Amino acid sequence: MNLNEEDPRTEYFYCWQSCQTSEDTEECEAACRERLDEQLEKQSQKEQGGEDQDEKPTSNPNPYYFPKSTLLNRFGAEEGGYVVLNSLTRLYPFLRGRLKNYRLALFLTAPGTFVLPYHIDAESAFVVSAGKGTLTFVVKNKKESFKIEEGDVIRVPGGATTYLINDHSSEHLGLVQLIRPVNIPDLFEEFFPGGYKIRDREDYSISDDVESYYSVFSNDILEAPSIEQLQKALGQQRPEGMIIKASKEQLKALSKQDTSWWRKLVPWWSSEDTDLKFNLQSQKPLHSNNYGKFYEASPQEFKQLLDVNVSVVIVEINSETMMVPHYNSKATYLMMVVSGTGWFEMASPQFTLPETEEEIEYQEDQGEQSGMYTKVSGKLSLGDVFVVPAGRPVVFVSRNNDEGNNQNQNLRIVGFGINAPNNIRNFLAGQEDNIMKTMESEAKQLTFGKEMEQLLSNQKQSYFVPLSTQKSEEGRNHSSPDWLQFNTKQ
Repeated sequence: MNLNEEDPRTEYFYCWQSCQTSEDTEECEAACRERLDEQLEKQSQKEQGGEDQDEKPTSNPNPYYFPKSTLLNRFGAEEGGYVVLNSLTRLYPFLRGRLKNYRLALFLTAPGTFVLPYHIDAESAFVVSAGKGTLTFVVKNKKESFKIEEGDVIRVPGGATTYLINDHSSEHLGLVQLIRPVNIPDLFEEFFPGGYKIRDREDYSISDDVESYYSVFSNDILEAPSIEQLQKALGQQRPEGMIIKASKEQLKALSKQDTSWWRKLVPWWSSEDTDLKFNLQSQKPLHSNNYGKFYEASPQEFKQLLDVNVSVVIVEINSETMMVPHYNSKATYLMMVVSGTGWFEMASPQFTLPETEEEIEYQEDQGEQSGMYTKVSGKLSLGDVFVVPAGRPVVFVSRNNDEGNNQNQNLRIVGFGINAPNNIRNFLAGQEDNIMKTMESEAKQLTFGKEMEQLLSNQKQSYFVPLSTQKSEEGRNHSSPDWLQFNTKQ
């Protein structure tokens, strides 16, 4: 973008700042957000060649499911990519109360690569979904490097300059990132000390440059003796992409782990046992059996997560298996698939997507239609995202969606629980922790009829159960297993 051209995000930033002294802050911020949406839409249409101004963008009929094709390619390169889930609260304002100020992203890097240093105006946490490498961040005059591997959770302080290497010879490195912006709600920006070139994805020609933030300062700001040298450095050949190849010698030098210094700088340190990194998969699973595992790190146990108010989950489900229906008492989960295939199903009150601010306000005041439910579902594969609001019964199913592929790969999901402290997971089926089994026989008979007692007694597994052969074949149509089709008393 031309620096002389007014950026809608800049205007929104000043608009949002002015709202902090307004009598009605929420109404002021809503007006700023609405104007930003209009300006970004006009800007997008202009860049695409002036499409019909009256044509409305098509909306996703399922506001809880976001296939990977809908993620924003923030920074793409031949050696990897960085994709970000759009602001859900701007796409669907009725999610504001549930998701507040959080974004989700996925980093993928090829073997033998280096991710250029950058910082963002946000707090963040990484979960390593695949591979090994070294993650480094710099704060003040201190540097911290971590050897990272699958299952690691790394809490990165806001504003820390971060860079990353994948020093493996053959494996890709994948990281899921939760982002909480600190300047503008739902929006964040990357800042690069060095620039790089962007290749056009169609013909691989150099299409644009990402500038160094040093380049915007005037000569009067910089020390005179260094101006010529700095201009020469900024004008030299820039790397092509945010993720670039590095030599074995460079990777070896960058993979050295430093001693911990951070305890003096970060506010959420509480004890000598607290660390910025821990491996979730080395902990005891919260729920598990021979068919799957559910790991969760709560902010009560892991103080690194307390100030961002989230839990971190990793779900591993064997192929041809499901995690039984359950719901969460207060936490809303942002879930991203990191390997395998399958689908999810969720019971949700019937809803209509509001198109105007008046409809949004009416829905927020009236709520969704009570007693009427609809099935929300979606097929799952690498990069797909789905949202599980608090109170919604949900089931995850792992199976091979490709008839031509005979390989059975387990479904793995990484997620973050928003508003996680003191959340309770209530299971609706299975042998253990099943709230239906806790009810008195009379309560079950009055609610469901006599069949419920027999149905519950036949359930021998807990948390994760295999699909029957018949239902596995029907899985592509998202048919529910027989024991989920409860007969309610009429």
